[in-house]
Amino acid sequence: MGRGNLFLRILVRPEIFVYAAFFIFTTAFFLLNAFTQNGGQDIVGHYLKLNGPRLVWTLILVFIALFAHGVVLWVKAAIRQVDPATLVTRQNAGLLIRQTRAVLKNLVTLGIPFVLAFSSLSLALGPLNVFNATRLRDELLFSWDVWLTGTFPPLTLSSFQYPGWFVSTVESPFFYLVPVLTIFGAYLFIARPHVFREAAGAFFLAAIIMFAGWFTFPVLSPNDRFVDNVYNLPVPPETQQYVERYQPQKEVLAFWEKIYASRENMEIFPTTAIPSAHVVWAVFLIYYSWRVWKWLLVFSLPFGLLATFGTNLFAAHYFVDILTGVVCGAGAIFIARWLARKKDAYLQSAQPAIQ
Repeated sequence: MGRGNLFLRILVRPEIFVYAAFFIFTTAFFLLNAFTQNGGQDIVGHYLKLNGPRLVWTLILVFIALFAHGVVLWVKAAIRQVDPATLVTRQNAGLLIRQTRAVLKNLVTLGIPFVLAFSSLSLALGPLNVFNATRLRDELLFSWDVWLTGTFPPLTLSSFQYPGWFVSTVESPFFYLVPVLTIFGAYLFIARPHVFREAAGAFFLAAIIMFAGWFTFPVLSPNDRFVDNVYNLPVPPETQQYVERYQPQKEVLAFWEKIYASRENMEIFPTTAIPSAHVVWAVFLIYYSWRVWKWLLVFSLPFGLLATFGTNLFAAHYFVDILTGVVCGAGAIFIARWLARKKDAYLQSAQPAIQ
């Protein structure tokens, strides 16, 4: 019975996917390295180079917001004619110490494994891109897009002329999605650890599914494969007609100039399209912001939808990448939520026996 209870306590929890992801991605890294001549470029390093300044400014704004929040609390105390110094009491200090201990405990049991799993994913993507470079299946995804929509959305959307401010509005969520999700995740880790455990499980379950998709359906972005044709591969006639009509406006071209600047000396290009990680993360941001505070949807919903629209507007993803991204993100959330409820139910049923 004891062994059975231990087995259930280990498996019936969403964070099990964090540890599973570390094992899977580490194994994949060594196996893929055995089939490739070099590990390729660290894809996460590429995106950090691209989004580094944005991440720095996001962190600066967060610290400014925290400082402003402290000032507001101080002013409120003064208005109520309460000495702000009384906020610093032995009881509040004890509460802060207990909260700090809980954060440190979560850091060891979940925070560090989270970072290790994400690092192993970053390492595995390098040799995966090298391995995928000779087995691309972009024509298949092109045919799916045409079958689903009757056109090729990543290139057809450019036939419309959008106001420059609208393209810039779409570009910002597309670029800032990762920094915003990172800051939101840090908030969950500190303030809502129970929700963070569930979200971390969903994140890495989705990452495992995405990695399987990237391995099974290796494709470049539509821009890389058909417009720039980075590997100088034949372009099918049915695709070529869309390429010839592709005339993106200057704001879209400016977007790709930023991408090109971050790809200096890059020889192997990302093949991480289906499902779209951008769409999966947008689904996470929308759902978990709703879980924390429903009014956050006023920000997260348009932010996530614009980031999703940007995947096709900038020809960075196929239309089918969006559909599979939504299914992947929603499915991972559903399973993580189910496991979290199972875990809570198990702990409640086991508590009388412990007492």
